[in-house]
Amino acid sequence: MIEDYLGRDDEELAQLKAARRPGRPASTRQNLLEIHQNTERDEYAAGFWVPDLEDELNLKKLKEWNGEWAQLATLKFSRISKEGFKKESSFPPKGMS
Repeated sequence: MIEDYLGRDDEELAQLKAARRPGRPASTRQNLLEIHQNTERDEYAAGFWVPDLEDELNLKKLKEWNGEWAQLATLKFSRISKEGFKKESSFPPKGMS
């Protein structure tokens, strides 16, 4: 799921690259997308911060979540690394918790 999420802008980025004439600099939008992707891929390498989807009670709370920031404190979170390691985390994240 994380890999799919990280690749959500790949199609737009490919279109921007294809539309750019040879020798022209990248557009602002292309630069922003590349920076955003690189930042998220670096975070994934260190551990992407996500709600724990393996906990049944946590899934129920997530489904009932109304989008309010304060309610995130009731959820369990984990850091999932690219290598597949899972580490329990807390909300709000503190450094590499």
